[in-house]
Amino acid sequence: MFMTLDAVTITGPITVIPTTILGACPAVPRTPSSLAEAAELCPEISERLLATIAPLGFAFGYPREQDGRLVQDLFPIESTSHRQVSTSSLVDLGMHTETAFHPYKPDYVVLLCLRGDPTAETTHAAIDDIVAALDPWALTVLREPRFVTTVDESFRTHGEADTEFVVTPITGDGDAMRLIYDEALMRGTDPEAERALAALAAAVRTSTRGTVLRTGDLLIIDNHRAVHGRSRFSPRFDGTDRWLRRVMVLRTVPPADELDGHLVTTTF
Repeated sequence: MFMTLDAVTITGPITVIPTTILGACPAVPRTPSSLAEAAELCPEISERLLATIAPLGFAFGYPREQDGRLVQDLFPIESTSHRQVSTSSLVDLGMHTETAFHPYKPDYVVLLCLRGDPTAETTHAAIDDIVAALDPWALTVLREPRFVTTVDESFRTHGEADTEFVVTPITGDGDAMRLIYDEALMRGTDPEAERALAALAAAVRTSTRGTVLRTGDLLIIDNHRAVHGRSRFSPRFDGTDRWLRRVMVLRTVPPADELDGHLVTTTF
């Protein structure tokens, strides 16, 4: 599939585009120390980002993640340094499909780098490479609904209960092949499924590549055709740390009863 974004042709599951979006703000301020602080900073950049990615589809958020913000901020927070959340730093963020558990997971995840860190890689693996590394028996099992995943920690920040969802990791064929995977949260429901999931994890590791985002870079991830994560790095918590803005995009607007403005309100 080919799309045009500010005259840049996007092909494949991972695209990095140098942009001028940051020109909307005279200077990127110090990296914030809290999400509440971040929400007040550089709204011009958020507006320009949303305008830039509008050709991709419907930008949306979830009420339970970052209080439903349409443009989310990702930067290291000291209290979450060792956890499997986007504000961690001192652990590798496991490879995953964004909101793998959700019926309305994004078609695209868009990351704008406000401040880069040369030691932090955004890791990613494309479905074609992953499938090519799988044995036929594992691929057969991974096409069956013998796996479960749970709710992301970022959706349970106010004590909400965790829930298991049945998923089929690989569906479709050719260009229509789709992948659902979460290294930290997914498990098989029987011994053979567990072995197949271990094979999938090994195939993801074999296929993983890394991209160091620089200030001004825009990374677009096809959330059905690639999984992504992040390498560990050492934050300073002094206002100079890595800082990204994230927007999630659906190609098709969800039904009206699952939507409140830009929020996907599915309950679980």
